[in-house]
Amino acid sequence: MTLYLPEVENDYVLEFYNKIAKHFQQTRVYLWPCVKDFLERTDKNDIIGDIGCGSGRYLSYPRNIIGCDLCNNLLQLCNQKDVLVCDAVRLPYRDNCFDKIMCIAMLHHISSLERRKEIVKECLRILKPGGVGIFTVWAYEQESTGRKVSEQDTMITWHLQERFDNKKESKCFVRHNEKEKTNIYERYCHMFKKGELNELMSGVKIVNEYYQKSNWIVEIVKDVRL
Repeated sequence: MTLYLPEVENDYVLEFYNKIAKHFQQTRVYLWPCVKDFLERTDKNDIIGDIGCGSGRYLSYPRNIIGCDLCNNLLQLCNQKDVLVCDAVRLPYRDNCFDKIMCIAMLHHISSLERRKEIVKECLRILKPGGVGIFTVWAYEQESTGRKVSEQDTMITWHLQERFDNKKESKCFVRHNEKEKTNIYERYCHMFKKGELNELMSGVKIVNEYYQKSNWIVEIVKDVRL
């Protein structure tokens, strides 16, 4: 078993998000209802880890939130210093150091079951016993997002406005759309079926599982014995 970054994640996740970072940030400004609700239930003194924080949309929430992501171009757009570049299979934090953990819309970009399991394991390692976490993933059972998928492992396109494109050659480039004046890129996604996210959780109590806007959401409490 290898936990190193696979080629598909390097070319169609990391390179993709480095390519579209500035455009992505402008489309990710509001707080998802499930995350806003989670954060509203946290204490102001909690230290919260945002694993896969992207461009940092949740870091501005009035809590002590520390973020990390593998994509350096996204992290450069975060308006604070508490961020680190890392692969979540080996998080650079000590055991039991966070009161709460968030892993929002990241696990569906991980291409192997082994890496998905290891990332969840790492999230739970750094969460204090009795601490609470939230995990969200894109659902295979899509509603009205426009993402029509026939297989769980698939490519989802992004129409990048030309003004945001640095024109550097990229494996994730698909084609140019002259009518829209956009360049189309694609990213790798593993679309989660019902119950699949739950199966990644070990040593925790699942306190809530639900479907919201084409996403599966799971909230957990870490076993106090761990």
